[in-house]
Amino acid sequence: QIVQAEHSMTLFHKWLATYNVRPILTEKHLVSPRYCYGGTLDLYATITIGKQDFTELIDFKTSSGFYSTHFAQIAAYRNLLTENGYVVENCRVVKLAPDPTVDSFAEAQLLSLDKYWILFRHCLAIWKLKLL
Repeated sequence: QIVQAEHSMTLFHKWLATYNVRPILTEKHLVSPRYCYGGTLDLYATITIGKQDFTELIDFKTSSGFYSTHFAQIAAYRNLLTENGYVVENCRVVKLAPDPTVDSFAEAQLLSLDKYWILFRHCLAIWKLKLL
């Protein structure tokens, strides 16, 4: 497991070297009074792409692929940020595979997270029904 963790950290450093990343929030816990949920986001930062700066929400994953749950989660985090007064221009999921045979990170960005925000709200409603 240590080898896998070290490999994911190596990929993280490769990702950092790709962009000019200036953290604003790291491992920040936020709550949504409106929707009654909370979460801890990985990174909210200003990132330079080319010559342009963007405020981005970044979620790091060590899984072998990208899944709809990843996008539902980042949609929920985006809502937490916007509900708490932050501007989010882009969202990205960065995959840092722990498999030592994978030599680069992978990223996924969606133009719209709207359907994943709806998915998250439905999952939240189901979870709340279980509490009854």
